[in-house]
Amino acid sequence: MCSFALHSRTDRYHRRQTMNEQKVYQEMLRFLLERKFGDPTLIESQEPFDGSESLRVDLNLDSIDEVMMILALEEAFEVTVPDKELEDVTTTGEMADVFLKHINTA
Repeated sequence: MCSFALHSRTDRYHRRQTMNEQKVYQEMLRFLLERKFGDPTLIESQEPFDGSESLRVDLNLDSIDEVMMILALEEAFEVTVPDKELEDVTTTGEMADVFLKHINTA
């Protein structure tokens, strides 16, 4: 008989990130640095995302920025994510989860 441990959402963000997760977070950060500051080379001096950052509050993205980030991630990982799957995304972790699902099945 199998038993499954249920974890809270925050537990997911405190575990060790997989290589693909790191790549998704790195692309998000690269997008932000280029879009907001015009310098993606600043990526080396930035703390990586842990998945709990709010796209609107913590990262100060508006709806146009969010769409641009989605397009940048789709291009970087050569995947297409249906809009319906992104409707309720509010954090970097949720965005990464949606993209990882498509990256891992591509």
